Amino acid sequence: MLIVENEYDCEFHYEGTNHPPIFSHAPESTLLLNTFAKAISPSLRLGFIVAPAEAAAAMLALVERERTHVSWPVQRIVETLLVSGELDRHLRRVRRHYGAMRDAIRERLADYAEAVTLAGDEGGLHVVIAGRDGAFDRALRAALRSNGVVFNEVADFTTSESDPSGFLLGYGHMDSEALARSLDLLEASIKRAKRQHRRLA
Repeated sequence: MLIVENEYDCEFHYEGTNHPPIFSHAPESTLLLNTFAKAISPSLRLGFIVAPAEAAAAMLALVERERTHVSWPVQRIVETLLVSGELDRHLRRVRRHYGAMRDAIRERLADYAEAVTLAGDEGGLHVVIAGRDGAFDRALRAALRSNGVVFNEVADFTTSESDPSGFLLGYGHMDSEALARSLDLLEASIKRAKRQHRRLA
């Protein structure tokens, strides 16, 4: 059996146990996939696969035959970042940066804990925000839309027959000022949703 493991968001883990990949326990039967999209930039369009020798050779032959590899200068630049240790230093810097942004989200939403929940903040570059009950969740999403906010709903990412609540707040593309403005808008939308929710109660 061959295991295909997508180690998504492993670079950004803020609390709890960051478990090692399956590959570390079963390197002879695992293909470990990842990209540099979060660590550096999605515009690189560069990923990597760590694989057993036989599988690696087969994939290398396929890439060479199909000519699907990323440009040589991009590969050499990323290789330099890896070999020099600069990528590790960069990751430590951005991990602190995004950890601080995640903490800012938690602090701002702490005052509204009776109305909204926050999930998925142990790692990654987004969190899930949801109303504590279905009616308030719908009111919050409506308030955000009325303020011109476009967002992805949790329901867009599931095949469940139930209607999961919540939406995603991604902060990987933001600086601290942009996040503060976004949280101001979110806070105003929560207050608006609470007023509407009280009128309907």
